[in-house]
Order: sequence, then structure tokens, then C-alpha cells
Amino acid sequence: MVRTSTYSEIFGETTLRYWVIKGNPYVNDWDSMLVPSTSGKWHTGRAPKEWFIGDRLFCWESTPALRMIGLAHLLQTDCGLDEEGDQLFQVEYLTTRFESMPGIAELRTVPILNTASFLKAGPATTVFPLSPEQADVLVRLLVARNPRLASVWDDLGLMSTYMIAPNVDDAGASLEGSKKWLAHFVRERNRSVVENKKANVLRKTGALACEICAFDFAQRFGSLGESFCEVHHRLPLAEADAPVATRLEDLAIVCSNCHRMLHRTSPALSVEGLKALLTERSNNALHPTCEDARA
Repeated sequence: MVRTSTYSEIFGETTLRYWVIKGNPYVNDWDSMLVPSTSGKWHTGRAPKEWFIGDRLFCWESTPALRMIGLAHLLQTDCGLDEEGDQLFQVEYLTTRFESMPGIAELRTVPILNTASFLKAGPATTVFPLSPEQADVLVRLLVARNPRLASVWDDLGLMSTYMIAPNVDDAGASLEGSKKWLAHFVRERNRSVVENKKANVLRKTGALACEICAFDFAQRFGSLGESFCEVHHRLPLAEADAPVATRLEDLAIVCSNCHRMLHRTSPALSVEGLKALLTERSNNALHPTCEDARA
């Protein structure tokens, strides 16, 4: 009998373990199953030798879809056997079905993921291990496609230097939209300070109006724009030589247009500088020069 290696022997000792669990779309009604805070029982013919309550689970939709579909965690490792002798285990679902579900072809293009066992052809089974690094990159990809997932496992997506980048086609090429993966260092943003800034401004002013042009997404788009704005670092993180402690006064509420304009120059324009530029242009429009009046 071939001995199966344990998770620790493959990936080393870790506090949490990560697994992909595969479900057949012909058997599983994903929309009724994937309801946050509800639980369900799964079965597997070959349970891991070591997994623990609280381990993190990525739900995968098997053939013919072959795509990542939801997140869960392990509630119980051993719930007895089903009528066919497979071991039952219980999970708690953390998400609904993803709006954007990356499939097998895309995941195989990611260098750190293309060695993961769940992407390889082989005997049908239910549970596949992921290393912490693979889980980290996978979460980063899922959040890039589904931003609402950012708060589910917010300690992941921080270790890796992998980011998704659009493919830059050769000059003169007409095909667009393909993707490639780049490995590089990125500046990490702390989402909590950004959300605190938005909450602070909402509490004080009742709106998230751009500090430069006063555009308010909620006023313009109604419920679709509620609680939406962009948050600008007055001192660009890209210019910092080391990690910085960001205070609320170091951030500015801006609209998308003004945010892009702030970063069109190097060094970036200040919030006050761009606001002064808009004021000057507005004044010139209200008070034309003699040459403008004669034209």
C-alpha cells in the first residue's frame, strides 16, 4: 500500500491549513449551498491524514465547469461514513457564488499555482492541499476579480508579490484582453485606514464629496453611488523609502477623475494645487480676457 504524505511533510508546520474541495455540478446545487453562515456535509473517499477544525477551504466546481466558486472553512473532520463508505465532513460556507469565477486555464498560467495538485489530471477525489503561499496568491486573484471578498480572509493576500496585470500587446496588434502574470514588489495598502477615513468624513459631513471638485457619487448616481469614493494618499506611498504610519489627515476623499489628474505629473500634484488649478480655470471662464471678448 502506498503511504500518503501528510500536509506537514509536504508544506511544513503551519497554524492554518488550506484545501481545495471539489464538488460535482450535476450533484450540488451551488446557489442553495453557498449561503454564508450555513453549513453542509461533504464526503470524500480519502480524507487527509491531518486537517483541523478551522482549516480554510476553497470550493471548486468540477467537470465540466472547472472553476473556483466559493470559500468555506472546516467545521468537523469526521461525521461518520455515508452509505457508500466514504468519510463525511462538515463545512461552513463563507461566501455566495463568486461573481467572477477563475477557471482552470487561467489558474494554470500562474507560476506558483500551476504545480497545485487540484489543477493536475489524476484520479477523482474531493480534497486537495494548498501551500500557504498558493492560498495567498489564490486569494489575491479572487479578490482582484471579486473585491467584496477582501474582508473574508484579510490576513491572506499579503505575503505574495504576485499581481494580475493586463497583457501589453505588441505595437500594431489588434487582439486585446488576454492576461499574463507578473512577479514584482507592490506597496501594500491598509484598507482599514481607508475605510476609517471614509467613515470619519461621512460622520462629519454626511457625504463623500471630492475635496477638489466637490463631485459626489451618491448625489450623481443615487443608491448605486452610495458610500463610494476614492481615497488619495497625500504623500504617495510609492515615494516612501520605508513603511509609513498613515493618519486620517494624510488621506483625501477624491473622485476618480481628480485622482487620475493628481497622478499625471511626477511628482504628483497636491490636492490643494489641483483645486487651485480648477478654481483658476473656473474664474477665467467667468471673466474672459479682452482678447477673448473681442474674438
